Amino acid sequence: MTRLQKIVGHTLYYRLSGLIIAGTLLISSTITGFGQSEEERKADQQATLAVKLASGNEEERLDSLVQLGTLFSQISARPTDSTIAALANSLRDDSSPVIRALSARTLELANDPRAVTPLLDSLKKEREVAVSKAIIYALAHYPSPQVSFQLRPYIEHKKPEIRAAALYTIAEICDPLAAQPLMDFIRKHRGESDAFARSQAVRGLGGIGNRQAIEILLKALTHEKSSEVRREAAQALGKIANRDDSQVIEALRKAARTSDPYLTMAVDQALALINSRNE
Repeated sequence: MTRLQKIVGHTLYYRLSGLIIAGTLLISSTITGFGQSEEERKADQQATLAVKLASGNEEERLDSLVQLGTLFSQISARPTDSTIAALANSLRDDSSPVIRALSARTLELANDPRAVTPLLDSLKKEREVAVSKAIIYALAHYPSPQVSFQLRPYIEHKKPEIRAAALYTIAEICDPLAAQPLMDFIRKHRGESDAFARSQAVRGLGGIGNRQAIEILLKALTHEKSSEVRREAAQALGKIANRDDSQVIEALRKAARTSDPYLTMAVDQALALINSRNE
């Protein structure tokens, strides 16, 4: 089994076991936390799990991450400073790429801006592609100009998976200052292996809404071989163009005559947006 397969397998375990663990934690906290406030019980649980994360074997560390993720996502516990520090140490230093990847996922579930610094710092040093992707996808949960700026170099990473993950996260952030790097990426990368990455760059331009992107989006709609990129281009144009953009409307109507039903649907939605914008 490859490392990536292990990470995927453990991630499925991580998510499927959440409901069971949530119930266990609630029962345990009721029994052991009598006389404590709810926040104190959650803090004690985190402290116990942080110790296990720092000193347990790989399965114990994995289990502690699953339980911490459940506390954050299903019981709405706020991470303590010591928990954030333990997760940061695990992400940076653990010898297992599985643990490092799930540490990134747990920092994502923490839903706490203190997670941004350890995620960005660890990304700079990480050498495992699967772990780097987990970090970048986790950063999508923390949209800010800082995150967008720090990720821009990764859109030219030598690994296509890293490029695609970085573009996905930048698209989620919708930072206006990322418009030019996104347009540059689309112009430079034409290979089919980068189709998903280009689709995310196109999606990002639609989210940003910069009218300077219309020309390159039109080219993507009319000349791209990838149907995924063309669908995203149609949707992006629908977000940016208005009724006066006759060239855009004509291109969208022509694209609607495709045999791809999903592209037709995207075009219909784009035209509806354009028509409603000037009402």
